[in-house]
Amino acid sequence: MVNGISIHPNNEGDIPAILEWASDNGLDWEASTYSTQRFVVKEVKTGFEPLEIAIKAQKDLNVRWAEADFIVPITRWR
Repeated sequence: MVNGISIHPNNEGDIPAILEWASDNGLDWEASTYSTQRFVVKEVKTGFEPLEIAIKAQKDLNVRWAEADFIVPITRWR
């Protein structure tokens, strides 16, 4: 899925604030693994929304990291 975002808090106590921030910024909660919260962007128009929201999360929240999912084309070199 290329409309996903993962956010890992510095402290587990910050998760409620992250969930609230995510809801206010157009994200739906998907899952949680080892404190990392996975979200889906509700509305993608240009394809850059996941990256833009992940950057905004890194600036706005007290998190260890925030990353957007992406696709990398793989080319076989000879």
